Amino acid sequence: MNRTEFYQKVIGDMYDKVHAIGRRDALDEAWHLINAQGGYVSPGDLAGNAHNKAVLDALNIIEKLGGMDPLKRGKE
Repeated sequence: MNRTEFYQKVIGDMYDKVHAIGRRDALDEAWHLINAQGGYVSPGDLAGNAHNKAVLDALNIIEKLGGMDPLKRGKE
């Protein structure tokens, strides 16, 4: 591997890491924004409970993609 190939590999690896962090941060921000849409509803409020279930389902999808509660990000 010559010097140019080496630098291209190092820069490529760094770019991949930065891209992954940016994607993770975007997923965390989406988690935060979607989580803010949920809230307390009375047990008999069918529409409110359906809304909260949709919010929780969306959060689960984001978590499967690598996102999480931004406040917990450093506490893994």
